[in-house]
Amino acid sequence: MRAFSLTTLVIVALSAVAQAQDALIDIDIDKTEWYENPILWIGVAAFFIILIVVTRRKSA
Repeated sequence: MRAFSLTTLVIVALSAVAQAQDALIDIDIDKTEWYENPILWIGVAAFFIILIVVTRRKSA
């Protein structure tokens, strides 16, 4: 019975490795991602600066 469970474990592990090798990896050097856009980073920085200024104001 122990040999059967060990054999089953090995078969499951090997099938997982075989399925992982079928994964399609997309490598496109000319493609830009959303986080590479400098205008986005300027907008995010401006948002956080405004958020900090608004939350640090003291009400009279």
